[in-house]
Amino acid sequence: MELTFSELRSKEVVNMQDGRKLGRACDLVLCYPDNRWVGIVVPGSGFFRKRSDLFIDLKNIIKIGEDVIL
Repeated sequence: MELTFSELRSKEVVNMQDGRKLGRACDLVLCYPDNRWVGIVVPGSGFFRKRSDLFIDLKNIIKIGEDVIL
């Protein structure tokens, strides 16, 4: 399955443990010079204070579907 970054960015990231929506992927982490995909970054959110971005390792991604990343 081929996937562009803009397609990946449009998908909602959902935590499989509790069903929480974490947001949309904002960045892709690659390992150089190995040329492999390491994970994705989801922006932090909060009402009163900004939380740091959340890194999701590739081994923790169960499935990339048409609409969501689990």
